[in-house]
Amino acid sequence: MSDKMLGIEVNSQKMDYIRKVNREEKSNAYLYPHDTDNLVLIVPSGIPSRTKYNEILKPSLIVVWAVATVIVAFIRFICNQIRKSDQNLVQSSFLGMSFNSPTSSATENLLLWYFGTLLLGIFLSSSMYQGFIVSQGIFPINSVKDLEISGLDVWLPMHSQSVEYFFENISHELNLKFAMPYEISDMIQNRNTNTAYVIRESKFNILFSNDKDHWHVIERFGYEHLSYKIHLLSAIEHRMNDLIQRCVNHGIVQYLVEKNKRLLTGIDQRDQPKHDRVNVEPLSISDMRSAFFLFAFGLILSAATFLAEKLYFAKFQCKSGRFGH
Repeated sequence: MSDKMLGIEVNSQKMDYIRKVNREEKSNAYLYPHDTDNLVLIVPSGIPSRTKYNEILKPSLIVVWAVATVIVAFIRFICNQIRKSDQNLVQSSFLGMSFNSPTSSATENLLLWYFGTLLLGIFLSSSMYQGFIVSQGIFPINSVKDLEISGLDVWLPMHSQSVEYFFENISHELNLKFAMPYEISDMIQNRNTNTAYVIRESKFNILFSNDKDHWHVIERFGYEHLSYKIHLLSAIEHRMNDLIQRCVNHGIVQYLVEKNKRLLTGIDQRDQPKHDRVNVEPLSISDMRSAFFLFAFGLILSAATFLAEKLYFAKFQCKSGRFGH
């Protein structure tokens, strides 16, 4: 006998936890206490190690530049002392000073000082920047409260009533943004690790079945329960009443009610794993690409300036009759 003849219709949708009469469809809806799927709130479990070079001059990194300046000044002092003590010694090859002229010109000193300090500052900030951002308030996010404090944007799928219902009824103030579900999936796959996302757990498990180290689930909510819609006066209505009554007697339905109450008020964190540290991704060669281009540009500019200066002084010495002496 088919389900249609029995008058039973199965729907996967979020239902109330009590017997519900739908007069428009002239049917009774019964909740079957079994979770089918739920939504998860995921946050990045690590922070990228790529240095933001436009932030090298932040006040918090003044100490880095101060140390770099002192180191370069000390090395320059040592090089000058060596040059004065032994004129036959090839002039300080450090930082490209391999010219055999008796003294270095002002332009040469200025440019070498600038690019040497800049290069050393970039390398120091690349390795120390991670320590600074961790010490300035970036900590593991293990709860919605932590997410609120972090100030991360939370991307929610559009046209999802259960998601909107959940975030409208929690006491935390989050930076909510909306996008289509497929756009959120693309953002997660591209590892935009400065944002939190809401996605279906089944889809999350499919996307990251072998790689879940970059994302941490801090909340599961929006449970969708399997429900049966039975037409009034159906032959199996009494059987369903008996089944639901047994579930009520065993406390299953009440358990689900209390679970949703905890989610909306206290945020249930009992089953969630805790992260006690922030994972920092190791530096790679690609992370230093900007520093390499900047240093290469500096060397080219420095070489061009040195060449122009040498040609100018050579021309001046030729006119004065001192060329070749």
